Amino acid sequence: MIFDKRIFVMDLYAVTITAATGRQTIPQSNWDRVRVYLAKSQKRRVIEAQAFERTGALKPKRIFPEELCERKGQLVMPLRFSMARELEAAGCLEGAHAIWSMWPGYLREPSGQRLRTWLDEHAIPLVIHHASGHACIPDLQRLVEAIHPGRVVPIRSEASDRFAEFFPRVDRQRDGIWWEV
Repeated sequence: MIFDKRIFVMDLYAVTITAATGRQTIPQSNWDRVRVYLAKSQKRRVIEAQAFERTGALKPKRIFPEELCERKGQLVMPLRFSMARELEAAGCLEGAHAIWSMWPGYLREPSGQRLRTWLDEHAIPLVIHHASGHACIPDLQRLVEAIHPGRVVPIRSEASDRFAEFFPRVDRQRDGIWWEV
């Protein structure tokens, strides 16, 4: 599979996160070979929150289910399992391949098992290609500044005791303990 000639389709969540990084070296919604798919759940949240400014500038970049189907061989698209049924309904899964870029152990958890079952049911082969999820402090600071969270909770960090040096409103939690969000 050659990806350099394909069109990258991101959803609204990815648009928000990539824009918050402030880095033009990672795919942005304004790039030529990038389109934006607004999943039904994301569309519903925009309407409920009356947050139309999040989608207004994206109108020329939007891609709809019909076009996903027509151009399926030309697209690369991250899959959120919450979008699976609508992609299925769009008829754009024939010939699809899935690439898992997170830690493979997640596939043994119930959500990972559900994903694998769904992929098997649709004859979508799964390739595991783990990519690091590590981010540098300046990138994380830009993300926190862009999102303005009520609190920052370090997760899977070997230096969670140092987060308060770099971020506001740090709320450290112990691993394996349930806590209120």
